Amino acid sequence: MHRHVKTALFTLFLWPVTVGGLGVNYSFVLFTAASLLVAHKAYRPNGWISAGAIFFSLIFLFSAPFTLFQSEYQFLRAFVSYAIFMTVFAFAITHIGSGEIYSFRSALILISCFLAGESLVTYFNFVGSIDGEDIKNIVGSQRVGFIYIIGFFVLLNLSSPTRFLKIAKISAILLILAGIMLTYSRSSVIALGGTVGLYILVKALQGQTWHRRSLPNIVAVVLMGFALAVAIYMVFPNVFAFYGDRILTRYGHFFEMLIPFELFTAPDAPLPDDVLIQAGSEGTRLAIWKAIFKHTLENPILGSGYRGSWILDSVTTGSAHSQYMDVLLRVGFLGFVVWALILYKVFLFLRRYHPDLFWGGVGILIYGLFHETFKESQGAFILAFLVGMYVNHLRDRRHTRYVLVAQGDLVTVDPPRDDGPQVL
Repeated sequence: MHRHVKTALFTLFLWPVTVGGLGVNYSFVLFTAASLLVAHKAYRPNGWISAGAIFFSLIFLFSAPFTLFQSEYQFLRAFVSYAIFMTVFAFAITHIGSGEIYSFRSALILISCFLAGESLVTYFNFVGSIDGEDIKNIVGSQRVGFIYIIGFFVLLNLSSPTRFLKIAKISAILLILAGIMLTYSRSSVIALGGTVGLYILVKALQGQTWHRRSLPNIVAVVLMGFALAVAIYMVFPNVFAFYGDRILTRYGHFFEMLIPFELFTAPDAPLPDDVLIQAGSEGTRLAIWKAIFKHTLENPILGSGYRGSWILDSVTTGSAHSQYMDVLLRVGFLGFVVWALILYKVFLFLRRYHPDLFWGGVGILIYGLFHETFKESQGAFILAFLVGMYVNHLRDRRHTRYVLVAQGDLVTVDPPRDDGPQVL
């Protein structure tokens, strides 16, 4: 299949399609099935991934009788949730090469630009006719912020050898940043800022020094950041006021020694003394997470058997409001540990061979503290592809080792490190 066709398909897989508030675009599974039919074989995953798939299947099998005893409807929902959960292993049994990785990176950039452009058009269509809170309900979204973040880091690491590509790259970065702001989601801004902060901290701890010649570049970046903030304030004044209200003022006691809030917030912004009340978003999350933890303590091995937060008795909610709490509820403590170990292995691999995807993935992990990410269909595709990259990397290393041994060569080598995409 041609590389551009795969890029188009991957872009479609990342498009958030919802029915009744639920993501339903799991069409990437069909791509996996088609790949298996073309190859006439399925590849065996490595031990960790195979063990994880077996373990998660056992959780469903042992919990199924209890769920069926509750009702056939609950069993059906649990089975669908189990099938969706297992899509994380979809690309572990297929071949993923450099062409597929190129198309994946390209799709992340394209979908980020498409979604950001759509948000901008919608925003400017309504900005003069309705107030800021209504614009948030029309333009804002909790489902795409993590896509913007990983797309941002992939684009940031993209090679741009010509002046035209440099201009296009900067324009696309600004477009994605605008898209992040227009999510009207604190999680998007916090995840992006937290990831950038972690990146700088890691580089500092690694002892990376700045050459004197790089000082003008640092100054230019700082000035561009300041100019961008001014531009956001002028072009998106209500967006600026929204984040000033929801972050700076709401968490003012954390920053009151550093930032004069009256410079950034609306005159009628509420005082930050209601941050943790249950009526607020933070208090609501804490109440839901407390109920999830209590339920999991009562069912530590099987969890809810892949049933969602709708089974909780003490709270009424259709969302766990955290990727980690969602997994904990569905598969219990042991399942959560297995899931976390798989993520750990995948991210160790990404950090060494694909740093752009690693840092974008870190942004998704931070975002997942407050919202579901890999549970969403577009997030499921991202995680499934990253797991597939990891499994294929191990498979290629094993093949390289076998070839060298067959040739009588005792030296084994890793595949060359991939420091990021080339020209899109």
